[in-house]
Amino acid sequence: MNDPWEHHAKTPKDLLVDIMLDLPSLYQGIDEMKDRDRSITGLREELQQLASKTTGRLLQWGSEFATAVVSPRSDWQVPSNLTTDNIASAHLMTLYWASLMIAQNVYHIVFDEESDVVGIDLNDCCRNIIRCIPLFLHQSTGIFRQHLMPFPAMTAIRHLKSTRPPILKPEREFVLSLSENTEFAGMRQFMLSVQPQLLTGLE
Repeated sequence: MNDPWEHHAKTPKDLLVDIMLDLPSLYQGIDEMKDRDRSITGLREELQQLASKTTGRLLQWGSEFATAVVSPRSDWQVPSNLTTDNIASAHLMTLYWASLMIAQNVYHIVFDEESDVVGIDLNDCCRNIIRCIPLFLHQSTGIFRQHLMPFPAMTAIRHLKSTRPPILKPEREFVLSLSENTEFAGMRQFMLSVQPQLLTGLE
């Protein structure tokens, strides 16, 4: 008989997902703060503690498990010898960067201020995610791209829309060019089914 799964050490992805599970609770709490019949002060303090804890855990995860990711060339082309390990690393790190972006945005809301969490740069996270998109469009990824990329890509594109050129100009131009990429068509269709206006306003 195999050992119960609890006896096996968690992988870095398992540990990251454990942290990500706090994010829905934060958004739920933010919605509850809008209910004027509740104790806003008490709830805000509770959310501030959770937001600080979550961002701290994410940064700690990054210091322990962050891994290098293959970068596309200046023309956004990827190496022909892309491996499954390269794809796995990109998947893990795009989840991490997207989680950092969400945690930072929630932190701003619950603390009602614009100060950033030290160690989280939203533009860098956005840039890193978008520069991974070509990896998921590589033919070796196949249909799995539909499962690996939409969440991080949508998170990055939403941030991209909040910036103005020249900030992230190359990334903006690349995302706009994807409308002509047949490999991106299925993923684009899915993302627009979730958020129809996602790609509107990038020009």
